[in-house]
Amino acid sequence: MDFSVETAMDLLDLKWVQSLSSELRDDVRVIQAQVLVQPAECPFCKAADPYRHDSREQEFADAPIRGVPVRIQFQRRRYRCRACRKTFFEPLPGFSTKRNMTQRLVYYIARDSLIRTFTDVAKDVSVDVQTVRDVFLDFSDWLRQHHPIATPRIMGIDEAKRAKVLCTVLTDLERREYFDLLPSRRTKPLNDYLSKLPGKDRVEVVAMDLHQGFVTAIARHMPQAVRVADRYHVARLAQEAFDKAHVHARKDLPTGERLSMFRKRGVLAKRDRRLTDAERNEVTKALAPFPILLAAHEAKESFLAIYDARNRQQAEAALLAWMEALPVELSGYFRALTSVVSNNRDIILNYFTHRYTNAFTEASNGISKLLQKTGRGYGFEVMRVKLLYGKRGQVVDLSDYDSDAGPSGDGFGFVFGKMLTVRATPSRKVGASGDGKRRGPRFDRVDRLIDEGYYDMGNKAIADEMDSLIRQFAVGY
Repeated sequence: MDFSVETAMDLLDLKWVQSLSSELRDDVRVIQAQVLVQPAECPFCKAADPYRHDSREQEFADAPIRGVPVRIQFQRRRYRCRACRKTFFEPLPGFSTKRNMTQRLVYYIARDSLIRTFTDVAKDVSVDVQTVRDVFLDFSDWLRQHHPIATPRIMGIDEAKRAKVLCTVLTDLERREYFDLLPSRRTKPLNDYLSKLPGKDRVEVVAMDLHQGFVTAIARHMPQAVRVADRYHVARLAQEAFDKAHVHARKDLPTGERLSMFRKRGVLAKRDRRLTDAERNEVTKALAPFPILLAAHEAKESFLAIYDARNRQQAEAALLAWMEALPVELSGYFRALTSVVSNNRDIILNYFTHRYTNAFTEASNGISKLLQKTGRGYGFEVMRVKLLYGKRGQVVDLSDYDSDAGPSGDGFGFVFGKMLTVRATPSRKVGASGDGKRRGPRFDRVDRLIDEGYYDMGNKAIADEMDSLIRQFAVGY
């Protein structure tokens, strides 16, 4: 089907390019066009008045229009300089100088591929998946140079295995974002990284588990930062000590009693204050025949109660009293905990003056595992860029979700990815239409990421900043 020149121009809407006709070929919109701007001088020697030499047919990929991939075909004119005799093509404003595509398609690929699989993006724009990957990797290199993420004031540090690499994860606990990922958990790479980290002097607090590599590296390179032991990792040692006592207490019981005790491990792990009356009676009955297990339970509860202290002074007194009151017969079970407390007492007590935990970092590790499952085969650098910048680029807005609008006047304002900007509303679930169904093709790939809260739901300032960067990349690509 052919369109009039005016209709085709409205579809394409590229400055200095005039559409001549449009037709659908094998589910791809093919638009014949011509360039309106002519070269006034030679780009090599700047001599004026080059003359037309010949023309050649060229095809460029464009961003989808109404969900249909687009190709723009030109009889592109070639010119020869009268002075230096070199030949060159007429300029194509708005087109990538590196690849045969428009700058707005570069923008589309760069932004969509932050949160979607390369295969899905390639299907949407009908280009080879390797082309999408190459644009993404070029974009990641550009981001590294032009958009280093500001060093956080409150930092979290943890470890995670991603893309078959045991890596170090750094987060911004104030803004609840990834800060960086290092492809190693070893001490030397971490020290090398921290020694060169810009703005490390502005870090005030670092929440961490008590891995000694983290503890010593932060102390060495950020002496001004208060190191805070993550509450969960310390409390877990108390629970693990009780679990050891529980295993020891039930191992010599008859099979039926041993299984009955095993099934009670859930209620025995609960804090006493969270037990119902029925559960408390159950715990009392379970512990009564085992004095050593009862003592271990009381020691665990006493240690966890330290975190109820209102200030550091109270907590320090309670911790000292707990260490002195721990029965000798329990020392074997609690050895890991007492060792950690003895070696890291100040870091543990720092929690009571700087009440930060690494909960967001732990949750982010779960999200990164889910993100990796959406794109099997991601290498470490791909995972790193998607985690660092994917969240920053997205504010989901259902108002334009199923729009059929074409590109806007600036050449970038199309509905892109059909899923990229979603703003939560109280009346309906994010990412769902009124009938409860997901909107937009291939949306299910990132359903859980949005449901789990990985993408920002309203942080428009960050999304606008990221959008501006993607535009800069596309224009210069």
